[in-house]
Amino acid sequence: MKSSTSRRWGLVAIGAGLILLAPAVYAQGLPARQNQQQSQSNRSNQAQSGNRSVARPPSPERPDNPPVWLFYIVAAGLTGGAVAVSILPSKRGHQD
Repeated sequence: MKSSTSRRWGLVAIGAGLILLAPAVYAQGLPARQNQQQSQSNRSNQAQSGNRSVARPPSPERPDNPPVWLFYIVAAGLTGGAVAVSILPSKRGHQD
């Protein structure tokens, strides 16, 4: 059975990791959401105008570079998680 202190530190490390990784996960899905919104607005504009145009494949765009601070936050989160796990007391008995 783990002690309450080590369990608490483990939960703190997991919570901190989730909080620090949430912006990175959100930023990964952001371009897809923007493209969906643009395509929906284009469809509604075409439907309202009544113009029928030839369907063309979308032109590929170069993705924007993610902000540098995001890498630092993720690195700090991973480092903090590794430090938190390493300071957890080991489960050893009195006979070691």
